[in-house]
Amino acid sequence: MTAVGSGDAERDLVPRWRSIERTVEAGEFQRLSVPRELAGSHVAELREFEERWHLTPNLITAAEFIGAAVVAGEGLATGDAERLLDSDGALPQLRIHARSGRVGAELVSPASSIDPQRHLSLLKASLARDPRNPITWAAMARRYTSLAQFEQADRALRVARALAPSSRYLLRVSARFLVHVGRPDEAYRLLERSPRTRSDPWLMAAMLASASVASLPVRELKLARRILSDDSFRLIERSELESELATLDLRTGSDKKARKAFQRSLVEPTDNALAQAQWASKALQSLEVSPQVTEVPFNAEARTRAATEAGRWSDAVDQAVKWLDDQPFDTDAAVLGSYAASLGLNDWSTAIEIARSGLTAQPSHPMLLNNLAYALVEDGQFTAASEALSRVPEADGVGRVPPTATRGLLAFRTGSVQLGRALYTEAIAAAAKIGDRSLEAMARAMLLREELKVGDLQTSSEMAAALQRIAGGLSKEPGVATVLARVADELARATRGTSAD
Repeated sequence: MTAVGSGDAERDLVPRWRSIERTVEAGEFQRLSVPRELAGSHVAELREFEERWHLTPNLITAAEFIGAAVVAGEGLATGDAERLLDSDGALPQLRIHARSGRVGAELVSPASSIDPQRHLSLLKASLARDPRNPITWAAMARRYTSLAQFEQADRALRVARALAPSSRYLLRVSARFLVHVGRPDEAYRLLERSPRTRSDPWLMAAMLASASVASLPVRELKLARRILSDDSFRLIERSELESELATLDLRTGSDKKARKAFQRSLVEPTDNALAQAQWASKALQSLEVSPQVTEVPFNAEARTRAATEAGRWSDAVDQAVKWLDDQPFDTDAAVLGSYAASLGLNDWSTAIEIARSGLTAQPSHPMLLNNLAYALVEDGQFTAASEALSRVPEADGVGRVPPTATRGLLAFRTGSVQLGRALYTEAIAAAAKIGDRSLEAMARAMLLREELKVGDLQTSSEMAAALQRIAGGLSKEPGVATVLARVADELARATRGTSAD
């Protein structure tokens, strides 16, 4: 079968986890517009940095004081320190360190700009000099996560939270990690236990998203809506909470209510809220994502989804690569990127590269393994394709169809025609059983293509008629339409060739 995408899969406002510099640039790593009460341990730590600043007011103590406040995500009076840091004599690098919450640590490089092992060595050296820096521990956890070294990442995040237990940033990225490794219930409990969640829209959005992913009953809706109605929060501070509540309304059939909430979330959105609205617009066709909001920083996910839905395959691949650069452990980025490269462009080498990149962070992801195997078969790498398919976990329902069909493709290409037919027939029956007409049409189209390759034109003509019946109404789905058009062209060429003979 062809590669598969995940554009229709469920999506929630699980927090982003990007490098510190990019988090600052995205506008997510800042104090709330209205200060919130901190735990006693954090107040003591911040007072220590404040006292150093007052005793020795210079650029270094100013940077440390501001950085500690940013890590906490709260609004202590750092005005004098910030004015000094903004003075003409302040070093730009020092300003970045402070507003990144770095507290004296060296800059943490974006994921794609440095060799992973070299990056880990730098982070370890930084921690040897400054072992109490929670942001460096979190950066190490992020790197471990991108390499699927989840135990090490878990330990590093625990140390980071022990050093800064009230940090909004650390609570959010910890929730992102726990969802990534299949423990969304733990993410929910972590956020539920934090007193800060009940007064912070960023954390409340993350908690509701974690509950949704974990299929847990949502008990905090009244509190969430009360936080949302607090006009003292900036619009960007409320955008993800607004968007997650809109998503819950959408799932309960309240389309009108959901559409209005999504529109409010787009007034000043984060890139996560923008991507959520783009995802929801497929179900809420009256929801339009205005071109103006596409200027949001790091909007590659929203652009990938929009390009995929429009069949702009080159654009989809380019944006998926940017999305992976920003979120190297986001399997949706790798799935959609490898899908667009394979299905839209027949660019097997790019599809293989993107799929393998995603599998680095999630080695057993079934859709990525299928997409890798499909591209490998098309590229003639049959042994590698067989190995990838052997790693696909057993599944029922929709998860069973793509790998079964891809095994059929591999059988055809390696000369086992009867086995290939049997596997494709099994995949078609499985898709029909669950009522997924798109998957059924794709499997039928790919089987027809293989039959044309082995030269059974009579069988192919019968199959084409059956495919035409099942594919009615699917022409608006760019992926299905692309496959059907290609197979129709191949059938026409085969028919013309027979007539000429």
